[in-house]
Amino acid sequence: MKKNEEIYLLFSQHLDEIKELILQSTNIADALRRINKYVNIKRYDKFHELVNKFDIDISHFIKYAWNKGKTKETDKRIKKCVDTYKRKYQNGEIKAGFINKQHSEETKKRIAKSVKKHFQNEKKEISSIKELSKRTVTKIFQRMNLGCSRCGWNESTCDLHHIHGRKIENADDHSNLCYICPNCHRLIHTHKISTQELEQFSLDKIIKDKWREFYYWND
Repeated sequence: MKKNEEIYLLFSQHLDEIKELILQSTNIADALRRINKYVNIKRYDKFHELVNKFDIDISHFIKYAWNKGKTKETDKRIKKCVDTYKRKYQNGEIKAGFINKQHSEETKKRIAKSVKKHFQNEKKEISSIKELSKRTVTKIFQRMNLGCSRCGWNESTCDLHHIHGRKIENADDHSNLCYICPNCHRLIHTHKISTQELEQFSLDKIIKDKWREFYYWND
């Protein structure tokens, strides 16, 4: 018997049990782990093929990013853990075991990491976007659909440039930062764009504090 035929046979023999396990799952990876005792499927495309063939509903799946776009107010799992975490937080370490037992170990670690980051961010007021990681800054500007402040280019990621250099006092203040494309950045460093011209494109004039609306604490 071919492998595909064997999978179809096992799937059909345990269809009711598999449907129940899939209903309890939150995403494809979770479903594959649960149904492994009946049928061993490793490929996502094969899972989709079987789901379509046997007409199984997976509309409740939340795909891969369980916390995408979530905040402490909208994600019940994180909200539930915050108080517990504050009581158990010691020396900057956290154990994920106290989180709801029904979650997988991987999910427990992700929740613990997000709660820890949230708790740390509560202590620190962010005054400049440069205090965030480069990856987080990129996410924020992508959500804002922000292009080059000078020419409007928006085909890919632009650069943060210090208008008056990095050695001045409060160099990372938004009045000293502008978001420009690689081409304009090159023109700046070849002295073809003046500092006076750049000042009108500083972050405090272009976006002000609007970036905070696009900064999710679990980035």
